[in-house]
Amino acid sequence: MVVLYCAFCKGPILARHTRSKCKPIIHVNKPLGIVLRFCSLECKHRWLRKKK
Repeated sequence: MVVLYCAFCKGPILARHTRSKCKPIIHVNKPLGIVLRFCSLECKHRWLRKKK
């Protein structure tokens, strides 16, 4: 069991290596080549809005 942290709210995401429902939302920032993980779509949308 690996604990990842949400890129926006910094909340823990429990990442199981199996295909489970608590899979993080992964967003790859193409120009920088960084992978961001979010605990929910809401956090992802907020992060994308904050970035502009």
